Amino acid sequence: MVDLLWITVVTLIKASVLHFYSVIFSTKRFRYIVYGTMAITVAFWVSAVFGNVFLCQPTQKIWLLYGPGYCGDSTTFHTALASIDLIISIIIIGLPMPILWNLQLATAKKVYLTFIFGLGFMCVLHPYSADLHVLLMHSNHWAF
Repeated sequence: MVDLLWITVVTLIKASVLHFYSVIFSTKRFRYIVYGTMAITVAFWVSAVFGNVFLCQPTQKIWLLYGPGYCGDSTTFHTALASIDLIISIIIIGLPMPILWNLQLATAKKVYLTFIFGLGFMCVLHPYSADLHVLLMHSNHWAF
């Protein structure tokens, strides 16, 4: 249940950022790119929700661990979700960069703007660092 809430909140935040981009940067081509990225984000959300709901058969197996049925490999599923989500986040962060660098500003101001928009990258990577640590600690493929 937490996964469904998390992926929904993250998708709504990404849609909000993309809408902000479409309002701030009003070129037609950029809007089409933003709407395409928004469609990919929503498609990812739909697939993540259905994947979470139907990871176990029957679906009650998610809550009733000792009941009849089986569950898929949740580690692989969540690793794939995190990877795809990270790629989409990087795309969203990188979308305005070409426009920012084409502004008629001094190079120092362009660097500052890139830094400001790039701060989102740190917010994107922070949750994944904890997930990566947990994944590596519980994996049989890594020796510590």
